[in-house]
Amino acid sequence: MSNATDTPAAPLGITDLVGRVFRLFRERFQEIFLVSLLYSVVSLGVSLALVGPERTFGLTGPEGMPLDGEAGPGAMGPGAMPMAQIGAGDLIDAVLQILLSALFVAAVALLVVEDARGRRAGAPEVLSRALGTALPVATLSIVIGISVGLGLVLLVVPGLWIFAVLSVAIPVAAVEGAGLGALGRSAQLTRGYRWPIVGYGFVFAAIVLALTLLLGLFVLAPLGILLTGGEPGLVGGLVLTLVTALVGAAYAGLGALPAPVLYLRLLELKEGQGGR
Repeated sequence: MSNATDTPAAPLGITDLVGRVFRLFRERFQEIFLVSLLYSVVSLGVSLALVGPERTFGLTGPEGMPLDGEAGPGAMGPGAMPMAQIGAGDLIDAVLQILLSALFVAAVALLVVEDARGRRAGAPEVLSRALGTALPVATLSIVIGISVGLGLVLLVVPGLWIFAVLSVAIPVAAVEGAGLGALGRSAQLTRGYRWPIVGYGFVFAAIVLALTLLLGLFVLAPLGILLTGGEPGLVGGLVLTLVTALVGAAYAGLGALPAPVLYLRLLELKEGQGGR
């Protein structure tokens, strides 16, 4: 049954929210990019150490098996890694990747909130503070991923609704230290704004997709031809890989901004808090 709290007092402001994301990305690019780059480098290093370069870059399967080779009994799907060949390194790598991702998104959320409070927190500060919330944020990421995934598999609409309900749980956990209580807190903050939040997600995703296509078509593809001359070369390939990695780090930073920006907007609407 609906009540007064289900009716939004003011519109979410999707256009303004998207504008805030890109303005913040531009104004705090140095800190956001540094956090994202550190995450990317450490994540890559962990995978290289635990599962090796071939598996990390998708060149071969386990035990040197080519990716286009036939999978034997026990494989999880066409071309997938056989279950029997998943080792301790794979499991440790998976756990560490989840924790590193949690540390990254928590750090970006803290950076966004500190910026709204008028403080220019640096990358080392937010990363240090994010260490204390990495484990609960990682747990929340798994819970949210499973919940949204099941909703999308069963019926698309419930999955989108669950996504909206839990959309600010991770910023809540990172900023307020709420642990698993962030799920309930997110449900409270998003009440009355669930479908506008879905719209916000679609609009942002569409803009990023358009930017990705334009960047690939008019920057990365011509750069690849210029560096390699249409033929694979060691130096040109390395430069192109480096450029692609840097662009990927920037995209990761941009992709981590919508949730904490939405969190601040909901605080502003529901509790009179907020930022610039």
